Amino acid sequence: MDIPKRREKTNKKGTILSGAIICGVLSIVFIANEFVVLDREVQTPINENVSDKILNRVKFYGVIKPEVEHSLIAESPGIVKKNIALSGETIRKNEILVELSNYDLRHRLSESEVDYQIQKQGYEKLKVEVGYEKGKLDNRLRVLEQELRLKEMNLAINHSLLEKKIVSVLQYETAENEKFRVALQIELVKEELQAFAKVSEVRLKSMKLEVERTKLQRDLAVERINALTIRSPINGLFYDMNRSLSVGAKIEAGTALGVIVDTNSYFLEAYLPVSLLTKVSVGDEASFYASGSEIKGTVANISKTVSENNIRLSITELNPIAPLLLNMEVSGEIIK
Repeated sequence: MDIPKRREKTNKKGTILSGAIICGVLSIVFIANEFVVLDREVQTPINENVSDKILNRVKFYGVIKPEVEHSLIAESPGIVKKNIALSGETIRKNEILVELSNYDLRHRLSESEVDYQIQKQGYEKLKVEVGYEKGKLDNRLRVLEQELRLKEMNLAINHSLLEKKIVSVLQYETAENEKFRVALQIELVKEELQAFAKVSEVRLKSMKLEVERTKLQRDLAVERINALTIRSPINGLFYDMNRSLSVGAKIEAGTALGVIVDTNSYFLEAYLPVSLLTKVSVGDEASFYASGSEIKGTVANISKTVSENNIRLSITELNPIAPLLLNMEVSGEIIK
């Protein structure tokens, strides 16, 4: 009776051991599956679009430049009378920047104005005289032509009376000679008119040329006087001002006074290594930060000239322009 009891106890221990072994195997299988799943998650590829954007970004550095700028040059010499604008100021079109004074130019203007008025008055007087003399000749010609018509009528009457033998041949010939005399006077007056017209034309042309010459001198003097007041040709920024522009300073013609730039025409002159040239093309989008704002633009031109192993390109259509400053240095990326 004792032996069967021992076998029953032995069978229970075997059952417990078998269960433990099975649980261990299942745990191993489960853990193995988890590792497989984790391994699959690690090997999952990155989104292609995200990868492309990261790989196709080309870094650059550059400087803000103006596409439109005007150099201000003193066209007339003078003494600085007023220096109104300062470098770095925003200027409106036609706003006065510098005023110069020049006594000699103003004296020349007065003299040239007097010469012009004298020549102009002389020309007008000559036109009146020519008109008067021509009028006298024209009037004389009209009188002679009227007289000729009367002589022709008188000759016709004498011819009729001669046929009727009322007048003599001598009387007829006298009437005929009177007609020829007046006709000859008409021809002489016409020739005189032609000669007078030629001489008058030469005199008037010569006098008119003098008027135009003195007017040109007067206008040139006026331009030089006006050039003493330097105005801005555009709305923009006044910079690179000549440091000698102080009141009382003498300025020669041709002296550089400063530069006006159109702040709405800014573009980015960017540089990148030659090795990256094949990675960019015209039309690519560019982005950089300035004064805390993101600025976007478009590659508009790629230079074929290499400078210090760098290639230069222009980025235009910058938006927004507000935070940009002239000659500001920035860095950014070109996005394919």
